[in-house]
Amino acid sequence: IDGSQVVRVTRLAERIHQYVPPGSRVVGSTPLWWGMRDTDYRSYLLFFYKTRPDAGPYKTTISGYLDDYHPQYLVLTRMAIGELQKYLSPRDFADWPTYMSAHARKIARIEGPVVIGAYGFIDVWRFD
Repeated sequence: IDGSQVVRVTRLAERIHQYVPPGSRVVGSTPLWWGMRDTDYRSYLLFFYKTRPDAGPYKTTISGYLDDYHPQYLVLTRMAIGELQKYLSPRDFADWPTYMSAHARKIARIEGPVVIGAYGFIDVWRFD
């Protein structure tokens, strides 16, 4: 990673931290962990792993996982939102927006030159 990439990554992390303070409990897009190392961060991929039929004793629903973890923020890239829409089972896909509409609100959409191209926009929700 060269100097210009470090600057871009640093600027994006600073922008995310305008909405997500250090020490927060966060569920988010896996590649954003580097910008939130000072949070209690969990990958949104747990939505897939914990809802799988073969998850064994750890099997739960998305709403069950979020209730157990008690995140304060959800931070997802455009790509991650697309993956949820494409790969979650119909039941789990219905569970996610239902839970979010009852327990969270979108507080920001980060766009523009600060966002690294492949990520698209980044949406930030705060849980009540």
